[in-house]
Amino acid sequence: MTYNQIDFERIHHALENSYELLQKQNDVATNTLSELEKAKQEYKSAWSFATSIDERYISYTTPNIEEL
Repeated sequence: MTYNQIDFERIHHALENSYELLQKQNDVATNTLSELEKAKQEYKSAWSFATSIDERYISYTTPNIEEL
C-alpha cells in the first residue's frame, strides 16, 4: 500500500465514521448531511483522479468505495 493509498483510506474512514455519527443524532441539520454527501462525491472524484480510473468503474476495481 502506498502513501497515497493510506491517505485515501484515512479519509474514507473519517467520512464513513462522521456520516454514521451524524445519522445517529436527531438534531442534525439536513444541510450538514447534504454537505457530507458532497464530500463523499469529492472523495470519489479525487480517488478516480489519483488512480486514473473512471468513476463509473471504481466500484468494480476498489473494495469498499461504494460504502460511501
